[in-house]
Formats: sequence, structure tokens, C-alpha cells
Amino acid sequence: MIRRQELLPPGVADETLSAHLRVVRTQGWLTCETEDATVLFRSEDGSVRELDPFESRIWKHIGEPETVGKVVNLMLDECGLDRPSCEARVFASLAEMSDGKLVVFCL
Repeated sequence: MIRRQELLPPGVADETLSAHLRVVRTQGWLTCETEDATVLFRSEDGSVRELDPFESRIWKHIGEPETVGKVVNLMLDECGLDRPSCEARVFASLAEMSDGKLVVFCL
């Protein structure tokens, strides 16, 4: 059995684990960008999803596996929110995207 400490990089406290998780787009989504949003289509099952402008910016940053912490930092540069607000919004957006099977998380 793997202990939690074995999953964390050296010197990382438990409470910062979410920032060290990697996130990446789930394969199979076709993307169409409009002025206000990004529309995603998956031909396998006909699913269609529309991302709001904030989620669209996140989507652009996770074409390759990226840490959630880096996504937060990139979004801080782009959105003008304070760090706690930006973290909360990124975490909520990624959770919703995960529920919709748009992204996957890994260590």
C-alpha cells in the first residue's frame, strides 16, 4: 500500500497537494472557439459542452499535463483576481470539468 507521504514531492505539505496535481484535457474532444466561449464536441457519444471565457482560458493551458498550481499562476496573470479568489475559481472550474469528463488529474 502506498502512503500519502510517498505520493508527495519532498518538502510538500498535505494541504498543498492540490497545487501539485497535474491536470490534462481528456482525449477525444474537438474544439471550436468563438469570441465568448469554447464549444467542445465528442463524436464518440455526441456530447457537446460549452466553456465560459474563464474555463476557455484554462482549457488552453492544459493541452499537455500541467500542475494545478501553474494553471493558477497563469490565470492570475490573465484574469486580475487576487490569489485566493483565482485559486477558488480555478479549483471549481477544474472540478466541474472533471465531472463532465473533460479533464483528468494525475500526480
